[in-house]
Amino acid sequence: MSYYLALLFVFAGLGFSVIALWMFLKIRKEKNEKKALAMPFKEEYKSYLNKTAHYPHLPREDKEKIEHSM
Repeated sequence: MSYYLALLFVFAGLGFSVIALWMFLKIRKEKNEKKALAMPFKEEYKSYLNKTAHYPHLPREDKEKIEHSM
């Protein structure tokens, strides 16, 4: 086997490994985000947010965005 062919196999293997790792981490992140969105937002967090200055005056859509981002 020539040197350049071996070098090609090494870098191709590394490239495929990086792509596989990226895909695995992306799938795991999406699964964790779905799991977090399915969980109910705790009332103690809502009561804490209602004590802040701006949260009570936000529209409902913005409140939902904040609750889903936590």
